[in-house]
Amino acid sequence: MPIFNKASRTSPAHQEEDKHTTMVYFAGIAYRLFGDFVNRYFVDFFRDLQVDLRKAMIPLTLTEYLSLAVGAATFMFFFQTLFLSILFTLLFKSVLFGVFGGVLGGIVFSVLTFIILYMYPTIIVGERRKNIDDTLPFATLYMATMVGTGAPLVSVFKMLSRFKEYGEVAREAKRIVDAVEITGAPITRVLEDVAERTPSEAFRELLWGIKSTITIGGDLRAYLYEKARGFVQEYRRRLASYTNQLMMFLEIYINAVIIGVVFFVILTSVIGILGVGASTIIFIHYALIFVLLPVATMATVLLIRGIQPASA
Repeated sequence: MPIFNKASRTSPAHQEEDKHTTMVYFAGIAYRLFGDFVNRYFVDFFRDLQVDLRKAMIPLTLTEYLSLAVGAATFMFFFQTLFLSILFTLLFKSVLFGVFGGVLGGIVFSVLTFIILYMYPTIIVGERRKNIDDTLPFATLYMATMVGTGAPLVSVFKMLSRFKEYGEVAREAKRIVDAVEITGAPITRVLEDVAERTPSEAFRELLWGIKSTITIGGDLRAYLYEKARGFVQEYRRRLASYTNQLMMFLEIYINAVIIGVVFFVILTSVIGILGVGASTIIFIHYALIFVLLPVATMATVLLIRGIQPASA
């Protein structure tokens, strides 16, 4: 069992900041109801999920998380079946069609619920990796500066963990500090354990390098400055790539969405003059302006935010 796991569970500060308290509570209920069933039929098929659970810092075992997913899918099936059966019966005046549609809808919603929960750790891992990679250049430069003042490595990580601006890097630093101070484990062993669980390849490489440098008695300050320069260069390259992508997306948005909507509004207006019903033209205009345009704008904004570096 990794030595930092005990620290993360027993630290009051960690427990107060844990965002998964509700998930843990419902996972406990689901485990009591579906744990044996999940162990028998699900665990062997979803072994790959265990790695993402650790890297996403979700404090659940594989069986507990799968029990939660099965429980949520089961609840969604019965809830949606009941709701949709009543809705379809009232709409179509047919009990048979209402029950059939309700059961079918319940199956669809339950499957979607399970898929979403299955993908959730992977999504969290991706977000954590991006956050770490975006803030790592600045965090490494800060660490190099602090090491240059003669501060002990644990103290450097402790000070780093207090800066929430460093996001997931600060959280990883706090895990290191908690493991060292609470369990009394050697810093080299803690660095190995955290490196194995971090979702960022760059941060993993940094931790292994720090461990190797202090083990052989090398110049840690020089190593951190060298890594910081490399990270900053990579960050600049990503900023340049982001700028180019941003310009491309803006051109696509202006040409395909804005000009496209204006073109179709003019085109449908001309068609309306030629004899198409006014109500149809008005409906098309409303759909273009109040549905297509907002949806396309929101999709563009989300896409841009998805590729945006943290400090861009």
